[in-house]
Amino acid sequence: MWHGTRLRLHEGGCAFLVGLTTELEGEACEVIRFCGKAKKWVVRLADRAFAGKEVLVKERHVSFTYAVLPDFVDSARDANFCVKTGPAGRYLVATAPFSK
Repeated sequence: MWHGTRLRLHEGGCAFLVGLTTELEGEACEVIRFCGKAKKWVVRLADRAFAGKEVLVKERHVSFTYAVLPDFVDSARDANFCVKTGPAGRYLVATAPFSK
């Protein structure tokens, strides 16, 4: 887990960029690391058009999102979730146990 100025995000976490240029607004990205010297997050743009480009962005421009990994799709399908919003963005809370 990487510690930013106020966010703590896992390497490989999914996020969206917010409050940047029109081209990057809402762009999906992958968290790579936090650069303490620059006080910015290093993220890899997910869209193939960007060819895996990594960019430095200020923390206020990173909005964390959630994803269910393919290996867990079958068990997640039957579970109940509640969507919450916090300082880092959206996240899911399971409201029922996962089936096996």
